[in-house]
Amino acid sequence: MVTMDVVRFAAQATIPIASISRTATTALITALWGLLAELIGLRAAIAAAGILALPTPLLLPRRSPDEASHARKRIADKTFAASERIETA
Repeated sequence: MVTMDVVRFAAQATIPIASISRTATTALITALWGLLAELIGLRAAIAAAGILALPTPLLLPRRSPDEASHARKRIADKTFAASERIETA
């Protein structure tokens, strides 16, 4: 029989499910890439990884020009405020 202490401990010792699935996915992709490297050769597998990595910026969400302008202004304001704090210290 499971005591309430064990149940409480299990509830407190949470491991996020996303972390487990992310780790498993990384392990699976690494194993598949190792298999690919074994089949086609190490240099070819590294070249394929590089070629596949090149278009990944296209997967990022796009901002409208107004959103980009506001983001740049916020960054500039934070940078200016930080530089003022450094100068006065």
